[in-house]
Amino acid sequence: MKKFIFILSLLFIFTACDNDEGTAPPVVELTARDSIQVYTGNFISTENAAVLKGDQFIYQVVMDPVAISLRDSIKKGMDAPAIRPVTVKGKVSLNKLQDGYSHIIEIIEILELPNKEKTGLPINKGS
Repeated sequence: MKKFIFILSLLFIFTACDNDEGTAPPVVELTARDSIQVYTGNFISTENAAVLKGDQFIYQVVMDPVAISLRDSIKKGMDAPAIRPVTVKGKVSLNKLQDGYSHIIEIIEILELPNKEKTGLPINKGS
């Protein structure tokens, strides 16, 4: 009986330790999705805040130096809130402050800011 258990144990050990390299599972590489993407929409700004509104989204803009320079370049000669179409690169995240919109965008780079004459929007030159 002991011989039978010993032979059975050896059989299990040798069959369990089969190192067949041809049946190894394929290695899956995980890549992180790039969070900096291109967004096109209307940049709507007031004195202290701004939003980027596209066809399928609306994001509150983080008022960092890039957003402030964009706001200032749009608001030149305008009295009312400025609305201009823009194309920007930005990073969207959840608004953790729960103040304003549910998502915020940090503008990384301004790609396109069309001239006022091309947009078809009325030009307010100030009286």
